Amino acid sequence: EPQSPLAQYHFGLAFAGIGDAWQASERYRKALALRPDLSEAAFELARLLKGTERAGEAFEACMQAADRLFENRGFRDAVALYAQAFSIKPPSPAQAYKQGMAFLEIEDLTEAQRAFEFVRENGQESERANAINALAVVAMREGRNEDADALLASAIAAQAVFPQAYNNRGNLRARQGRSEEAIEAYEFATRQFPGYKEAWFNMALELERSNRIEPALAAFDQVVRLDGKHAPAHFARARS
Repeated sequence: EPQSPLAQYHFGLAFAGIGDAWQASERYRKALALRPDLSEAAFELARLLKGTERAGEAFEACMQAADRLFENRGFRDAVALYAQAFSIKPPSPAQAYKQGMAFLEIEDLTEAQRAFEFVRENGQESERANAINALAVVAMREGRNEDADALLASAIAAQAVFPQAYNNRGNLRARQGRSEEAIEAYEFATRQFPGYKEAWFNMALELERSNRIEPALAAFDQVVRLDGKHAPAHFARARS
């Protein structure tokens, strides 16, 4: 089965077991060529090549696998591979931001905050704004609403067209029971980015909670126009 990534990976383990590092690395590379998100192969390749002149190759393999896993919602494996990659070479702000988002997905808020703080200190202007917005999400999840409010204000001040920050402001206002302000923030997010289905959905839910059924239905309609397979929107629309 020459096209089996797992067979190639286990062949690599066997070569590593008899001390043939070159053959082991070639088998791990073959496994990753067949399946770029095979986290075990990327991890072993990095462990094998770390500290050698081929360390850059291991870094790229880990990053490629981690990014693919992130896209497929394999966040825990992605986190491990980002950590392995960054033990070889320090991350760029963009790479650290992706790691922070993976930590956020698995609710490791301490590590997420550390990654976003790195981006805020080292990134370009737009990267810093994104990091501040993400730090606001961390603050909200930790129940630090005042800190979240200040961070969102800072993010919006840094980047005027920022629908994600307005959507997060809507989430914060909804949590604070300030329904009209929440709806206003969601509306602003959808004006800045009419294809932002998450903001449309959040606005529809808040309108429904406020018993404003007709505008809620219109917002749910917009969500399902943007994404016909959005099951929560279909369900909430039927309920409304």
